[in-house]
Amino acid sequence: VGIGTNSPTFKVDVYDNTTTTNPLLKLRQDSSGDAALGFNIIGSTQLTIGLDNSDGDKFKISRSSNLGTSNQLTISSAGGVGLNTSNPTEVLDVNGNIKASGNINLEDNGKAIFGDGNDLQIYHNGSDSYIQDTGTGHLVLDTNGASIKLLFGSEFLAQFIANGSASLYYNNSKKLET
Repeated sequence: VGIGTNSPTFKVDVYDNTTTTNPLLKLRQDSSGDAALGFNIIGSTQLTIGLDNSDGDKFKISRSSNLGTSNQLTISSAGGVGLNTSNPTEVLDVNGNIKASGNINLEDNGKAIFGDGNDLQIYHNGSDSYIQDTGTGHLVLDTNGASIKLLFGSEFLAQFIANGSASLYYNNSKKLET
């Protein structure tokens, strides 16, 4: 079927040769249903994308035959993006694990915040770097290596060896050892 063309090259071919920025295809709903488009591999995968009328007209991609179930991506009317959540409360709200093969870059004063009470924060304020723990438990540094070293560049400040000594240094020279 060709729309705007007499020689379609696909099963449905919508063609336009103008400078308009209007969509070439629009799905409209004038009742309580969803404006959605479905994809289906017979006997296998179903995917639906569109506006979920029953949930604040959020844009969703759902791995089912309708919106509102098995949502994998949701964009709220406020602009929040949810992955595996239907109600994003932040700019990006992820329900599940996150894997990054590159860096996660936070600008000065941007914080990595952990815990339901925001009780562990790691950040850099432009001059100093902080690990701030305001929880009720302990701040634990745990390693499966033989020691923990505190360095300033290549200069030793302290070294703690498992089942061994604890040492404090000044100007790379050991000043105290247990």
